[in-house]
Amino acid sequence: MSQFSFRLQKVLEYRELEEKWAKDNYLACQVARVEAEQELDEIARSRDLIVQESGNNLDARLNLELQLSALHYKEELTRSIILRLLEDEEVARGEWILKKQDRGVLEKLREKAYKDWEHQELLKEQAMLDEWATQRRKPAQLGAQTQNEVAA
Repeated sequence: MSQFSFRLQKVLEYRELEEKWAKDNYLACQVARVEAEQELDEIARSRDLIVQESGNNLDARLNLELQLSALHYKEELTRSIILRLLEDEEVARGEWILKKQDRGVLEKLREKAYKDWEHQELLKEQAMLDEWATQRRKPAQLGAQTQNEVAA
C-alpha cells in the first residue's frame, strides 16, 4: 500500500505559517492597545492624586494647574494612540481571518485528496483480492476435474 502525499503540502505548510504570523501580529496589536489603556488608567489615577493635593497658596495652585494641564494633554494623546491601535488591531484581525480561511481551503483540498486516495487504495485492494480469489479458484477447479476424470 502506497503512502498518501498531498501535492500542495508545501503550500499548506506555508499558509499555516502565514496564519501563525498574522495571529501573532493580531495578538501583538492587542497587547499594545491594552498597554495604552493601562497607561490611560494610570493617567486618571495620577490626576486623582494631584486633585486630592489641593494647594493652599497661589504657587501651589499654579503648579497644580500645570500638572493637570500636562496630564490632560497626555490623556488626549493616549486616547488618540488608542484609537489608532484599535484600527491597527482590527486590520490585523481581518488579515488573520483571511489567512485562516486560506489555510482552511487548502486543508479541505487535502481532506478531499486523502478521501480520493483512500478510495483508490480500497479499489486496488479489492482488485488484488479478486485476483487472488480467481487464481485460487482455478487450481481448485482443475483438481475437481481431474478427480472426476479418474473416477470415470
